[in-house]
Amino acid sequence: MANRLENEAAELKVRFNRDFWIADKQYFALALDGKKQKVDSLTSNLGHLLWSGIVDKAESCSRQLLRPRLFSGWGIRTMAEGEGGYNPIGYHIGTLWPLDNSLVAQGLRNYEFDEQAATVIFANLETGRYFDYRFPEAFAGYPREQTQFPVEYPTACSPQAWSCSAPLLFLRTMFGLEPVGKRLLVDPAVPKQIERLELLGIHGRWHRADVFARELINIPSDETRFAVAQKPPRCDRANAVANPQGGETPQIRTRANRKIVMSGYIELRRRVQSDVVSRDPRKPSP
Repeated sequence: MANRLENEAAELKVRFNRDFWIADKQYFALALDGKKQKVDSLTSNLGHLLWSGIVDKAESCSRQLLRPRLFSGWGIRTMAEGEGGYNPIGYHIGTLWPLDNSLVAQGLRNYEFDEQAATVIFANLETGRYFDYRFPEAFAGYPREQTQFPVEYPTACSPQAWSCSAPLLFLRTMFGLEPVGKRLLVDPAVPKQIERLELLGIHGRWHRADVFARELINIPSDETRFAVAQKPPRCDRANAVANPQGGETPQIRTRANRKIVMSGYIELRRRVQSDVVSRDPRKPSP
């Protein structure tokens, strides 16, 4: 049974990459219509494909996701600016969803596009100061340089169930957490703007682990934020393995400690860490 399912999955991957690829646009179709014609709308679904692991042309997907048509400066829009149905306050056709962005970021890391993943995550985290550090269901897709702040979606719920999961996946993506047997592998890719990030008391087959990371990924500044993304070379990121005997902090080999580049983001980092790591979910927000 397992071998049959593996073979069927491999065949599906081949058919998908053959039937959905749009060569002249360099991205995958959103769908095939009733006549098997490709629907060529450019959407954040490219990131879902990376998350699933089905694509062969991952670099093209990464490049499209970080171009200004999809990347607003606050994150990835559900539909690209310039598409026929695009509306920056249309629920599925131009807004930004934090949950959607968390899947996109994890997909980028799955294919080792670490700089791009860190860029998406930090852009989303920067919206926290405008939303009382609680992600809404969605917010408008207006370009960052046009509004200078994320515009609220008129009927977005906050709090909202699936948006509450986004910070958790952002954390996993930044730390590169992956359970393997009785060990917890850690491969951080944390934006340099975050001075220090820590996650304490992770329970699992490795018993208990604490993980830490410092600024590691040099993501684009505001001046270069909208440059076309390129795949960065593999770098000497931190690597850590939790002690399977339990209870102790993993041994982490990091680069030399660096001077804080953007101290203005320390407060943001502390607030985000407080909300998604330390707060007891059973207690009401202060």
